[in-house]
Amino acid sequence: VTVAGIALGLIVDDSIHLYFRYRQCPSGLSASEAMYRTLLLVAKPVATTSLAIAFGFALFVFSPFMPTVYFGLLLAITATASLGGVLVLFPALLV
Repeated sequence: VTVAGIALGLIVDDSIHLYFRYRQCPSGLSASEAMYRTLLLVAKPVATTSLAIAFGFALFVFSPFMPTVYFGLLLAITATASLGGVLVLFPALLV
């Protein structure tokens, strides 16, 4: 349950970042051109934060307590997968 809550928080945060930048694009652009410009601006910060979170939780593998190891691995995998969803699936749905 904790992993799901954190995963939803990551996805919502990154999606809101991308969505509001997309909405700020000039109205004369096509949807695909607006998304292209949005991804040029948003992909690096979103990827940086998601990967930093994934690497931070991946450090839990050094814990001697196995539930902590599993928790860290699940969150690292989830943060990486959510990054893929936000940068690939969400733009496709918006366009």
